[in-house]
Amino acid sequence: MTSARILVAAFLLLAAGATTHAFEKLVYDARVGWIEAGSIEMIANRTADRFYIAGSVETKGVIRRLIKWRGSFSAVGSIVDGEPEGEAYLLLEEKGDEREILLAANKKTVIYSNNRPTQIMDHPGGNDLMSSLFLGRHCFERRVVHDGEDPYELELNRISTTEIFEPKPYYRGATTRCDYQYAYKERVRRVSVWVADVEGVSRPVRIRVRVPFRPDGVLRLRTR
Repeated sequence: MTSARILVAAFLLLAAGATTHAFEKLVYDARVGWIEAGSIEMIANRTADRFYIAGSVETKGVIRRLIKWRGSFSAVGSIVDGEPEGEAYLLLEEKGDEREILLAANKKTVIYSNNRPTQIMDHPGGNDLMSSLFLGRHCFERRVVHDGEDPYELELNRISTTEIFEPKPYYRGATTRCDYQYAYKERVRRVSVWVADVEGVSRPVRIRVRVPFRPDGVLRLRTR
């Protein structure tokens, strides 16, 4: 069995015991500036003490002609004091002919690539970004999240209430806006998350990432 298959098998063993409850499907469309960039399709489940989330990301349109990239992710773990606490995070990426598999679990991160030696490093600490962003509570004061390799400390700047007016099929109505900042490569970047009640569940309905000297990246949840 190859190293990559061992990584995937190890994650599936963890995920198998995560939950037997029904999943819900979430779809977020991505935009960079005014250009449609792709989408994130997810299935997620959260119970009183466990969670599981998995999804795929794929570029499209003009962005796809420039960057042929797609990826899949999964995360599994416990709910501690109402917040997801990851036990394992799996990321599979494809860019052209390159393939990479990352597994962050058991205090280690292992990266297998089809054109580079396997890397083993210390776990970056904190919780994975995807479960924190899509399953966690928002407007927290401070939280460390990671992408499997690097940690990022999100710090709350401001909380406000506002209405958003998106066309169908996206959410329209009252929201709580949480503005965060984090440091990346010695630059401060900003993330805004609009949270609303959707069918009795509080979840992000719009996410905006601001990168200096580049168009904003925006995710919008399909709700209608």
